[in-house]
Parts: sequence; C-alpha cells; structure tokens
Amino acid sequence: MSIDDTIKSNVTLTTYPNPVKDVLYLKSETKIDKIVIFDLNGRKVLEKEWDGIDKINVESLVKGIYVIQIYARNEEKSNSLKFIKY
Repeated sequence: MSIDDTIKSNVTLTTYPNPVKDVLYLKSETKIDKIVIFDLNGRKVLEKEWDGIDKINVESLVKGIYVIQIYARNEEKSNSLKFIKY
C-alpha cells in the first residue's frame, strides 16, 4: 500500500505533513467544495466545507490510516488521498 495512491482526476491536492499528528495542511489550485475524511472501514469521521482555510485539525482522530475524499466544482470525479495519523 502506498500513501501516495490517488484516483485520477483534474482535482489536485497536496497534503502535509504525512504522517500527521495534529494539523493537516492542504494545498490545491482547484476550487474545492468539500473535504470528507473516512477511516479504512469506510466510516465518515470528518466532513468540512472548503472555506479557503488551508488546514484541518485532525487531533481528535485516533491513530491510523485515513482517506480524504475531495469534491470540486464542475468535476464528475473526486480525488482521494491517504494519510497517516500518529
């Protein structure tokens, strides 16, 4: 399993640091509507409307691997990235 696995899409997103302890920083040149974080069991653990803030507080998440699903305007596909919470 690679932490850099992505679904092909026109939506680009960079996350750092990875692994993360408290705050996950996001960088995107694409207009994003919403970000949803899932655990590996497929349970939604966080949903956030994109407000232009480039960070997400993940301090409350338990240690493990998570998937960020990114939804962007005018895109039929979304993009997914994995990150590790320690």
